[in-house]
Amino acid sequence: MTATHHAHAISQASIAHLLECGDIVRLIDARVPLRQKGRHYVACCPFHVEKTASFTVNAQKQLYYCFGCKIGGNAINFLMEYERLPFREAVLYLAQQWNFTLDYEFGAVTTAQNGALYRIMERAAQYYQQQLIRAPHALNYLAQRQVSTELIKTFGIGYAPAVWDALAKTVADTQTLLTAGLILKKSRGHYDRFRDRIMFPIRDRQGRILAFGGRVLTTSTPKYLNSPETPIFHKRSELYGFYEACQKRPYHSVVVVEGYLDVLALVHSGIVHTVATLGSAMSSEQILRLFSVFPEVILCFDGDKAGQAAAWRALEVSLPIFRDGWSLKFLTLPSEHDPDSWVKQQGAAHFQRALLNAQAFEHFLFDHLVQRYDRSTVSGKAGLAKNALQLIKKIPIGVTQHQLLRQLAQCLDMDLASLEQVTAQAKKIPANLPISKKSSKSTPYSGIKLATILLIQYPHLGHCITEEDMILLRSVHLSEYALFVELIQKIASYTQVSTAVLLESWRDQADYDRLQQYAHSPITLPEHCLATEFQGIIMHLKKQAIRLRIDALLQKAKQSGLDLDEKKQLARLLS
Repeated sequence: MTATHHAHAISQASIAHLLECGDIVRLIDARVPLRQKGRHYVACCPFHVEKTASFTVNAQKQLYYCFGCKIGGNAINFLMEYERLPFREAVLYLAQQWNFTLDYEFGAVTTAQNGALYRIMERAAQYYQQQLIRAPHALNYLAQRQVSTELIKTFGIGYAPAVWDALAKTVADTQTLLTAGLILKKSRGHYDRFRDRIMFPIRDRQGRILAFGGRVLTTSTPKYLNSPETPIFHKRSELYGFYEACQKRPYHSVVVVEGYLDVLALVHSGIVHTVATLGSAMSSEQILRLFSVFPEVILCFDGDKAGQAAAWRALEVSLPIFRDGWSLKFLTLPSEHDPDSWVKQQGAAHFQRALLNAQAFEHFLFDHLVQRYDRSTVSGKAGLAKNALQLIKKIPIGVTQHQLLRQLAQCLDMDLASLEQVTAQAKKIPANLPISKKSSKSTPYSGIKLATILLIQYPHLGHCITEEDMILLRSVHLSEYALFVELIQKIASYTQVSTAVLLESWRDQADYDRLQQYAHSPITLPEHCLATEFQGIIMHLKKQAIRLRIDALLQKAKQSGLDLDEKKQLARLLS
């Protein structure tokens, strides 16, 4: 599996080795004093207030989990939650603490090489700024957009000339320019990535230039072009204008917009705490980064359908990491406006008042859901309840989740106790597969779910699966089986692998949250019974797979007939 977007080009194998060589107990104990209880370590949870210790650290699996607020994960997750670090910074911190050298997809990158990248970015910025002074059409464009000389200076705005290799000829360090994404290879020589564009430097919290965004001055496409991923730039972790916003105290609200020029327009209007996403959906790292500085975050995206869809996606991303005390709000603009056009039409005072009246996230959430369902019908209420509960349950247990459940109960004309009772009953799904009387009582999971839970918690069990077993399991076209098969394949690629590493390889994928839940699901079977129990489940799943395949072939035989191979297969399965 290749490195995920979160990995910033750090290889997945490198992250796996990092987690295997580290010690999560020591990492957490330095921040949250642990005491040993049997084979595990416990403490009062650092993520919510409690009197009885429900926070557990498992040294064997290299995982932590709180049975109260349901937060858990590996060492990287802990640093992201506890230190409020983006993924990249958490990985780099662990590598430094555990004296581990990280490998990147395009080769090893040292601190010295990173320093060279920062220096070349600074040289490029200076070059672009010099070119802006000599480009009347670029200056005229900025003047038309009401970007003042002061803003140009504060944000370091420049211009990339309409020449194929201007930067490549000016800065002689070709290899570093390539690694920084500023130039590209061609059949003979190199050419500049950015040409005839207004250049917006993207800085980190320390003010170092990581990348650039370029706005075209003609009708050519794309209108906006960003630097690619590099060893120092990961767009899912960064925000345009974040460094500049952090220079303005005191901190209160920060406004998140979509475009560079939106940022400049609002800052020009006196809304100095304004940042922009970098052309992609808002990420959890960006949200954590904002709340690490600002107590209130207001999302103000474009008023069109795409902008409002982006706002909803940002809300969904924020739910699993939401903390009591956060103030997340939404300002919905008229459909024909973006923040730049609206503040210029309505004026700064009107925009400031709109920000003060921005919609709290819970109202935004319920308004969005209520519009989708007809609450005058039973089916409409059921649909609203199902969708809303799926979202609300993503929020860590606390005051916020409780208040949202109370609000949902009001929407459904129910009292909270009745809603909680219905929710609790829905969770009590009886076992489809009682392997034994003892296990059916203590572990009420379906066969495939129990097999997946055992496999994620005890990966060594996967090595007993044969290729013949895999052929049968692959023949069942159900998502639960597909996940189980993928898990087996991942385990087979390692000689030995921990639960923490397996989970990390699924980060940013659709099944990540489900596997996180499975990794912490209670298993009451004694360890000496696990292998026997697992093999019994596999035997049952194979029989179930055979039955499903037979049913499918018989159905096809009735409808369109079977070919020779399918007839042989059916005869073999029936025997």
